Amino acid sequence: MQGSRVSLLPVVRNFYRIATFGLLLAMGGVSQLSAQDYIPATRAFDAPGCSDIDLGGIDIDFGLGTVTVPSPQRTNPEWKAIVLDSSKPPHLQPPTTLEGFVAPQPVDQTSKDQSTAEVAEEDLPWTHFTHDFTFKVIPDGPYQHLLSSWTRFPGLTIPDFGTDSLGICQLLGGTLDGTSCVIPPESCIVDGTGTRCLHTDMEVEWDNASLMDEKEGFQRIWGSVPEFAWPAVGDRVWVQGRWIFDCGHPSSSSRDFVKFSTELHPPHALVTYRLNHPALDSFPRPRVSAPNFPGHQSYLPVTGEPVILPPDAPNTGPTNIPLTEADIYVSGLGGEANDDCSLLGVPCPGNTGPFVPVNDRNYFFDIYPPGTDYLGIARPLVNGTFAVGRPVPDASLQWRIVDHSSELPTHACGGNDNKVCVTVDPLICPIDSSTPPPDQNAEPKCPDAPPNPTRVRVILPFAGTGANFFAKSILLGWDDVPTPAHNTHIMRTFNVRLQQFTVRENGMGVCCHDGDWRVFVNVGGQWRYMSPFFDTDAQAGMGIFGLDGGTNRCNGNALTENGDDDCFQFYNTPWTVSVEDDMPIHVAVGGFIARGVEDNDSSLFLCRVAAFFAGCPPPSSFGILDTPFVAFPFDNDDRIGTYEFDLLPPDYAPPTTQPAGFDCTVLAITGCSIRYEVQFRADEVPPGTAPASSPLIINSPSFTGGGGTFISSSTPLTLSTASEDAQGFQYRFHRQGSALPTYFTTAPPASLPVHWTSTGFTLSQPGLHNAAVSLSGAALADGPYDLQYSAQSLANLLEPRHTSRLILDNTPPVTTITQPAAIQYVHSAMLTLSYTASDGSGSGVQSFLPKMDGATTLPNGVGLANGQMISLLTALSLGTHTFSVDSVDNVNNAGTNSVTFSIIVTPDSIKEDVQQFLQGGAIKNKGQANSLLAKLDAAAAARSRGQCASAANIYQAFINELEAQSGKGVSASAAAIMIADAQYLIAHCP
Repeated sequence: MQGSRVSLLPVVRNFYRIATFGLLLAMGGVSQLSAQDYIPATRAFDAPGCSDIDLGGIDIDFGLGTVTVPSPQRTNPEWKAIVLDSSKPPHLQPPTTLEGFVAPQPVDQTSKDQSTAEVAEEDLPWTHFTHDFTFKVIPDGPYQHLLSSWTRFPGLTIPDFGTDSLGICQLLGGTLDGTSCVIPPESCIVDGTGTRCLHTDMEVEWDNASLMDEKEGFQRIWGSVPEFAWPAVGDRVWVQGRWIFDCGHPSSSSRDFVKFSTELHPPHALVTYRLNHPALDSFPRPRVSAPNFPGHQSYLPVTGEPVILPPDAPNTGPTNIPLTEADIYVSGLGGEANDDCSLLGVPCPGNTGPFVPVNDRNYFFDIYPPGTDYLGIARPLVNGTFAVGRPVPDASLQWRIVDHSSELPTHACGGNDNKVCVTVDPLICPIDSSTPPPDQNAEPKCPDAPPNPTRVRVILPFAGTGANFFAKSILLGWDDVPTPAHNTHIMRTFNVRLQQFTVRENGMGVCCHDGDWRVFVNVGGQWRYMSPFFDTDAQAGMGIFGLDGGTNRCNGNALTENGDDDCFQFYNTPWTVSVEDDMPIHVAVGGFIARGVEDNDSSLFLCRVAAFFAGCPPPSSFGILDTPFVAFPFDNDDRIGTYEFDLLPPDYAPPTTQPAGFDCTVLAITGCSIRYEVQFRADEVPPGTAPASSPLIINSPSFTGGGGTFISSSTPLTLSTASEDAQGFQYRFHRQGSALPTYFTTAPPASLPVHWTSTGFTLSQPGLHNAAVSLSGAALADGPYDLQYSAQSLANLLEPRHTSRLILDNTPPVTTITQPAAIQYVHSAMLTLSYTASDGSGSGVQSFLPKMDGATTLPNGVGLANGQMISLLTALSLGTHTFSVDSVDNVNNAGTNSVTFSIIVTPDSIKEDVQQFLQGGAIKNKGQANSLLAKLDAAAAARSRGQCASAANIYQAFINELEAQSGKGVSASAAAIMIADAQYLIAHCP
């Protein structure tokens, strides 16, 4: 039904704020909870595996009391590859597929907490070229087995504990019950037995390749994944990568109770699905290795693409429609996480490098359009696939492709530059629920296309090719124009601005030290590195520091050289975000304070080697006072603080709350603290006004009756508008109950079937712009059609679709002639005309005209009305005759139906001639008739004996008598008729 997805919008919106796993279970996010489906955390110790030394950490006293810090052994190795193929080394294990939602931020999230999608503030120097971009994923039901489980602490009762005057029982998490200390079972999401706890999400990590270009180098050179593919809260993801345990967080000092979590680290392929909105970076100007996509981006080819117009022409932009943007990135560059030295404990047998092949397989994934019920609330899964609701019943899918190859990291393709890069053209296959979810081992070919596809399958045919990367976005949506009249939500566009970012406490100690802040902001899936792009007084106040130089318009030199209370404005670099009305815009602020991790003279400096693919060796020893571990408490980076919120409808106003301050992790003994304030604003971009169509003019021939409005292919239909900014109309004729018309298919690789066509104006004058169209073409079947049309502006802005139901009638009426039949009639016969003209399901018979031998009356002037009795003897001559009926329907379809028959004479029929003429008075007396009949009886007898000559003589005598009596005893006309009949018998014997 129309607008069938609308009821899901609040559900999807609220999903972004879901923070409990139990609610996800209630919504069908997990198909089954069974410990056997979750990999045990103790599998992390399987060789080659995580170290079990100092699982509980190391106690250190800095003079201010004892603190417990993680043991460096947690990094020896940092990750344990889960072995799926024992014949291959850890770094070449087959990739694992994960699909699900990016986890929403927890309701109790604080500034000091890790975000569910962020650039990490710290990473180990021998296992990373750059900071990881990390995001947490709540797996869909079929991928829950990728999560890990751990043995649940069952609880404990310690008898004879006494009065516990020192509070030890409370410290242990228990309460006194008399003299016993009762420690309850661990609180966690549990399996069906209640004995195992289950992780609810898993991290995905990949070295970031952002536009951060500071003292440590350009991240595009050292990193792996560019910003266009970075997921955000509210996004779905499809990921393939190495399935590993993170050895860094055992969360227990007991080997039996460790809680190691699983990750995909690094990915080899990532698809980020932006639901119902685009996320192409709308930065107002292009930057190095970063093209920009300013203005409205929520458009697709069929409903209108952007155009360049003269300066004096209003340019509203094209039609904005909801869409799913699938940002696709495939690369074997995984940073040092791809190196066996990061997956094996010391001693490492040798670096294997940061690149693994990606052309040993093909990649299959599906893109679902807006209207998909991912949570299965309104519509359950169908054949293992998400149910999809169309905005209107006859909407069809459309898509476009955006190339991101100019954003590739330098080493993305396994070489020293991108000259070695090779990609593939994607196969885009329209499918529906009859096609199950993809099989990664299938043949790389499209299934047969169904009549009404509801999603597309994308196949990247890498296997056996030289392909080593893929970097494109596919934007998918419907070719409907949203309108409240169809209960479909329109798109709203906002310019979201970070008006001011103020550093209140810069995290560098008590006084007078510059802070090097690396700030990242995500608005609606558009990630930006912010630090160098604050507003300056250059370009008449429109300057951007990193592009134009100039002086900060607020206070302070730079975010990378800041002091307390320095402020920076970003008014000149808004995010242009288009969202479906009633959907939130998620905003996230984060980043880190750069210290030793970014200093090349620090032992914490991330892996930087002249020979990029050589990698970096791990430390030789893992003591707390060994290099580089001794530097972590004093020289590590700190997060600036997590701050996230949703801009919510109807006004999309930013919240008034500010991120809270917190103590530094590093330099904490000096009283260091971190705090900043932000001011955002969201200004709605007024929507353009589409040209309005005038009522459809249906010209002649046409007919309106009880069945509807009938036209023919020759009927001109006039589309018109009075709008001066219109350029024409988009329209189509769709036969009800049939497949949509396909007017053309776009060129590969998009190969998009287009179900609409366009026309300009055939008559244009001030206040009146007309376009004539007609329902014409080869092999068009009669029947009901929907003429759907929209006036289209010069900027390709379409008005909502109009629909007029028209019935095509190209078929003339059909006259069914019962009498005369296509047979031989004897001349003496009586014929009653019997015929019926009908237009069937057409427009109806307007008129019909019967004819005999082309004349509208018989030779004697008698008409040819249905039911007219005709004496053949007197009305028609011997021989062949044609009776026809010309008919015309109400839309001027004309047709003729005819019957050809013949009139003959038989020995008996000529006798009947005599009888009829006697009865009619044409033969004066019975004696004359008897004389004629005697001759006819004698002739008939001779004829029956085969004596044609004798018969002819007798018939001639018959003729002689008639000639003698013509005008006397027999009327001249009757005599002539009977003479002709006798001559016929002479000529046709036997």
